[in-house]
Amino acid sequence: MSLALSSDAPPSAAELVNKSELAAILRVSLPTVSAWIERFADFPVVERGGNGREWAFDPAAVSQFIQAQRDAEAREEAARRERLAQFALPLTDPGDATAAGSDAFTLEDIRRIQAADKLRQERGFLVSVPELRQVLTAAAARWNRAVHAASRQVARDFGLPDAVARALVDKIGEAQRQFVRDLGADAGLIDDSDDERRTA
Repeated sequence: MSLALSSDAPPSAAELVNKSELAAILRVSLPTVSAWIERFADFPVVERGGNGREWAFDPAAVSQFIQAQRDAEAREEAARRERLAQFALPLTDPGDATAAGSDAFTLEDIRRIQAADKLRQERGFLVSVPELRQVLTAAAARWNRAVHAASRQVARDFGLPDAVARALVDKIGEAQRQFVRDLGADAGLIDDSDDERRTA
């Protein structure tokens, strides 16, 4: 979109173009030119059209204006990317001294990581493992008690013999204890040090 810039003197009528000609010069559609006029209050219009009058534009001034807008948008995009890059986390934990390149972390890197973690925590994307473990452990205990109570109630409601009722409760209890052990071992999210207490 490089157009020869006009001198400081106002353009002559012969140098002015209408909206369609401007679109052709700038190699954009007519709706794009209309959108620019609506979007930018300071869009360089020599004469507004209407009631049979053509719009008039100085193509050099419009070209310069559009280039300035594109440059400003490019600067804003670069600044936005830079701000986003500040929240990008490395794949290694800065606290892990054994990680390759861990000595490359500066105080600024660590502060950026802490800020990103705080933002993720505020938005609910990052949770404290001890808090999560406590919540899941309590939930597992409540679930275990509810299932035990339900299995005993079913045995009573259906008049199951005591031996069958005990076997049912024992089987359910063992399944629950195994579930807690597996979850504790696989994810470390449940404190399975006292699963007997939770399944009692």
